[in-house]
Amino acid sequence: MAQNMIFDEKIFDAEEIAASGVTYSRAIDLAAKRPEGYLRLYLALTGSGTCRLEWRVSVDGKNYIVPTGYSNEICSDFTKDSGSHSIEAGDSGFIVGVAGMVEINEQIATVASITATTVTTDIDASGFTPYTSGGTFIPTIPTGKDRDADAVITGITAADPAVVTVDRGRDLFVIYAPPMPFLKIMASETAGVSTVTITAWTIIV
Repeated sequence: MAQNMIFDEKIFDAEEIAASGVTYSRAIDLAAKRPEGYLRLYLALTGSGTCRLEWRVSVDGKNYIVPTGYSNEICSDFTKDSGSHSIEAGDSGFIVGVAGMVEINEQIATVASITATTVTTDIDASGFTPYTSGGTFIPTIPTGKDRDADAVITGITAADPAVVTVDRGRDLFVIYAPPMPFLKIMASETAGVSTVTITAWTIIV
């Protein structure tokens, strides 16, 4: 993803979608958000369920519909493992919020190598307390700009160097909707077996 991605407005703020449940975003002012005729949405998802995203538009900000002739599906099968964390080798950032291996908190790590679900840092964690839970990797790139939401750490291997397991439930979607003033995103948990937590922003690239 481009490094000049700017987070504009958070429309889902850690909203929980229960099994087989549905949650709507706050209203989005299309006139202000998409002068090019489309809207970019950045999504972060946690939990083990499967998420479906659809849009609805409104003239008055009250009655939201799908206009005849439009497909309103954004995605039908987004899961925690279907997105991309978009961290790259050479990136640096702070690690915070780790429980157990507290020695790694507030350290600046440089990413030495990367896979789809892990990053290997330059931090020697071999003498640290065993990892138990939590943690966030915050990229240190220009203020107000980001290529990705902060990577959520799901595990750290106490080895030299530290290997961080990251949550891949984050990705970029582009929404093409008719020229109406307001839009909302409908998120539903389609697998029907667990709660999904969704956070999303409108963005400028």
